Amino acid sequence: MEVSSCRPITAPSGATCNLGSPNDFYTDDLESQGAWTGDFGTGNRVWRVNSGGTGSSNTGPSGAHSGSGYFFFEASSGSNSSGTIVSPTIDLTTAGEDAELSFYLHAFGSTMGTITVGVSDSGAAGPFTTVFTNSGQLQSSSADPWTHIGVPISQYLGSSINLSFTYDMGSNYFGDLAIDLVNISACSSCPGPSNLSVANLTPNSADLSWSPGGTESVWELTYGPVGFSTGSGTLVPMLTDSNYALSGLTSNTTYDYYVKADCGFGSGSTNLSNWVGPYTFSTPCDIFNAPFFDNFDASLSSCWIQSSSDDFDWSLDANGTPSSSTGPSDDMTGGGNYLYIETSSPRSTGDSAMLISPSINLSSLSACQLTFYSHMY
Repeated sequence: MEVSSCRPITAPSGATCNLGSPNDFYTDDLESQGAWTGDFGTGNRVWRVNSGGTGSSNTGPSGAHSGSGYFFFEASSGSNSSGTIVSPTIDLTTAGEDAELSFYLHAFGSTMGTITVGVSDSGAAGPFTTVFTNSGQLQSSSADPWTHIGVPISQYLGSSINLSFTYDMGSNYFGDLAIDLVNISACSSCPGPSNLSVANLTPNSADLSWSPGGTESVWELTYGPVGFSTGSGTLVPMLTDSNYALSGLTSNTTYDYYVKADCGFGSGSTNLSNWVGPYTFSTPCDIFNAPFFDNFDASLSSCWIQSSSDDFDWSLDANGTPSSSTGPSDDMTGGGNYLYIETSSPRSTGDSAMLISPSINLSSLSACQLTFYSHMY
């Protein structure tokens, strides 16, 4: 097993604090893309959000390190040989003494390429300074445990930073590389809250909650569209409960929220924690009133749900399908989109794909009829 890196691969040791205490300034279990940007997609030679195995044999993990999701680079045939993804901006302006970046890495495959991790204090566009790189596989099977990696980044204390993960693939598709649970720990005299969560989601509201980081009893909250910066969102100050009922939201929309602790409240001094987050959540779709029509020409709306109890998913396409001698050459009106199932390998006889429509209110109709077009060649 060939492995090389710019520094020895070491497990995280955590931030060393003499005056304050270690605090998570950023943590993301990579369950969704959230506010990450870069070379994401659903095809080959791009970074993907995934659960379970990667779909290619003899490479990639069998599942996430934690939770159900992770990011991975799909190394199957395609036009690109590398891809870069960039984190949201991470605020270390209130951090002191020490800071450490940690993440989980799975690198199984005989032609595993090179992963390079960079840090920028100049914004998401960079430039990025390399803080970690590794070439070659670290695991010998998909089921092997993920490698936990720690990287000291105390040189960025007092800054706002972005992380980059760049993968340069090897000679063929036995090189699906994956990352999970990215974290930055640093020292703070005012620990930030933790365990951000969302419950009771409706199309227009959500119940937010978090756990105090210490003995503080006052918090600030900010929220906005996914990817917003903490200075541009809606601010909710002076919260005296570690929960908040958020209303006035838009259905079928993805939001981020952050929380910070006010450890100096009532003492006459200012002592705020960093913003903790983002926590990303999506409001569900509202109920559609009949008549209902969707030709999928704009997109496959997220109000349509791909079932989790089937074997594979429906796909959006235009023109002909990728397989020869099967499928339509166009949609039924010409020049638009349609939905289809791709039954090439690894699909097999008996596999099923289920797509569930949005909820449709028929109460205003005296009679109703379902119509659709199909193509089975």
